[in-house]
Order: sequence, then C-alpha cells, then structure tokens
Amino acid sequence: MNKKYLIEKLLTEFQKQAGELKIGFESACQSAIDAPGAMQSKSDTTKSQMSRLADNILFSYQQVQNCISSIKERGFHKQCEEVEIGAVVQVEENQNENYYFILPTNCGGQHIELEGEKISAISDKSPVAQALLNKKIGDVIKIKVPAGLRTLIIKNIK
Repeated sequence: MNKKYLIEKLLTEFQKQAGELKIGFESACQSAIDAPGAMQSKSDTTKSQMSRLADNILFSYQQVQNCISSIKERGFHKQCEEVEIGAVVQVEENQNENYYFILPTNCGGQHIELEGEKISAISDKSPVAQALLNKKIGDVIKIKVPAGLRTLIIKNIK
C-alpha cells in the first residue's frame, strides 16, 4: 500500500469537505442576514437560529482546516515500528482484514478506498486507536464495545 498516495487522497477528501462547509457557512450567514430581526417579528427566531448554525459550521470548517494543516506538517511518511499517530495498521478481526489510519485528535471519520482495500481514518482518541496505540506487529488487542468484545490481531504497521 502506497502511504504517500493514501495521504494525498485523504487530504483531497478533507479539502472537499472544507469546500462544502465553506459554502454552507456562507449560505447560513446570508440566511441570517436576510431573516427578519426581532424588531420586525418578535416570534420569528430564524435570524438567531441561522447565526448559531453559521457558528457551528464555521467551527467544523476550522476543525477540518486544522486536520489538513496537521497532516501536511507531520507528513506521516516514515515507517512505524509500533502504532502511533500517522501509522496505517492492518489488523485481523474475525478472519477479516481491516486497515486503520491513525490521525491526530479531531481528525478522522473518512473511509478511503485504495488499491482495493478500504482504509478507515480514525482519530487517536477513538476507542480502536486508543487500544492500538503503542502496540506492535503480532500483538492481540481486546476492545470492549457495547456489542461485546472485539479481538484484533496486528498484522502490519506502515
């Protein structure tokens, strides 16, 4: 698996998401401007609701921009000996192969298809990443989840 290409593909996904959020933010701001104010309609709360929506979209946009910056700054191109932020981890679970790309806090949630494999980009604060961090090839990890106990075997780390 080409990790450099994975990073490029992930950055493209984040940039697309940032573009969509920017458009949503601009639309929510315009809706807030166009909505009647308290002096025009005492019972219409559209202006305040649209303003809150714009604030929330802006927050999400800033988080995505922070992820893009963090990934570009760190590079993540080095080979990892143990699971750390920036590692692509191949695990076996119930005789199935899964791939996880461990990203910094507040990043993740994307699923990238690369070379016929589906890679889940997850935050270092997610339960799976927390269980994998600092582990090595061959380690067996048990993760307690609401549905029961998951058992992962680390097959490879890139």
